[in-house]
Formats: sequence, C-alpha cells, structure tokens
Amino acid sequence: MAAQAAQQGGGMGGMLIMMVAIFAIMWFFMIRPQQKRQKKIREFQNALQKGTKVVLGGGIYGTVKRIDQTKNTIDLEIAKGVVITIDKGSVDGVEVADPVITSDGLVGIVWEVGLTYSHVRTIIDISVEAGVYGITARDSGIVTGDITLSSEGLCRLKYLPKNSGISAGELVVTSGIGGVFPKNLVVGTVRTVDLDPNGLSLSATIEPAADILGVTDVLVIKSFDGQGGALSEGETAAAQGEGAGN
Repeated sequence: MAAQAAQQGGGMGGMLIMMVAIFAIMWFFMIRPQQKRQKKIREFQNALQKGTKVVLGGGIYGTVKRIDQTKNTIDLEIAKGVVITIDKGSVDGVEVADPVITSDGLVGIVWEVGLTYSHVRTIIDISVEAGVYGITARDSGIVTGDITLSSEGLCRLKYLPKNSGISAGELVVTSGIGGVFPKNLVVGTVRTVDLDPNGLSLSATIEPAADILGVTDVLVIKSFDGQGGALSEGETAAAQGEGAGN
C-alpha cells in the first residue's frame, strides 16, 4: 500500500511539474511577448500628438490632425505625393507601369513591384503624367500631381490651348497616346480653369473620379492595346481628333 501511495504521489508530482513547465513555456513564448507588443502599442498611441507623421498599414503617408481620446479615434491628413501599397506583386503577374484603377476611374500606375506587394504612385503624385482630353471641348493636355493640390486629393491638367472651351464640370478621360494608360479611362472632372502665368496656355484643377485619398480596393490592368508603346497610326489619328480643340 505504501509503495502504491508513493507511486501515485510521484505521478501527481510529475504531472504538477509538467503543468508548471507548460505554463512557463506559454508565459515566455506567448503571454510575455504579447504583453510587450500591447505595451508598445499603448506607448505609441500615447506618444501620438497633433502634427505627428505616420505611415498607415496600406502604405499611405499622413499627418495626425486631431485625436479624440473619448472615441479612441484619430483624424489624419494624407500627405502629398501619395504612394499606395497593394497586396499583389510579381507572383500575381503585376509589373512595373501597369495602370491601376477603381470602378470609378484612374488611380495611378505601378511604380515598384515586390514578390507579394506593389507600390502605386497615384495621379496626384507630381511624378505621374497621363495624356487626357475633355469629352466636351475635346481639348487635350496632361494630368499630373501638383504640390499645392495633392493634400486635397486633387491634380492639375496642364498645357491646354489658350482658346480651349473646357469648363468646370467637364469630364476628362485618358487619350491613350504614349501607351502608358488605356484610352478612355475616366480621370475626373474639371473644377476650375485658369490662365497660366506665361499667358500662353490654360490649366485646370481636376477632381479625380476615384477616391484617391480613401481608396481601399483597386484593379490592376495587366495588359491593353498599345501598352508600353505608341498607338497604331489609326488609333493615334483618332485620339488626336478627339483631343483637338474647336
């Protein structure tokens, strides 16, 4: 009986040691690291203040404008020259210079490709240019980013002829010339038209059709007619005719 009791006591002792060992493993490899991560998150949140520069999970840069501690929310102003990161890369067939759109219109162009991600420069970035024309006035120009407009999610239409009939509210679409973007992608609408300082041409402020600063879902165009090169002679003549002034 004594031997049996000793054996049972030894078994319970071994089980207790095993439970303590399992708890210790969980503490050091799961609970403690999670507590450290939560502490870092709290420290980061507490360190945030108006004017702090941040980078969102989607690769969008912004500046903290307001912190609401009661609602636990933060209002951000998106930075100029927005670069969006998408979760598709070379393994998905995405390549540099692929156009990126939403169901509403043009977003931008793939600038850098990783294995499972890509960086997209949007049309409010000063390094992106798209040949466009107004569907009513038929005048052509170049849409690009502008440092004075990008924080508002707007872009600039440049090199319009001085006698252009383009006006506020007119829809602007891609011309397809140059092979960077497909023809007739919706870009946006004209907000204002101004005479350039040189007095030789007009420029217009464009409100993109796609919600550039709030975009969440996009489509990458992997191929289209004329991609990466000039349009055919007939296509070029047609595009030039569509973009000709009155």
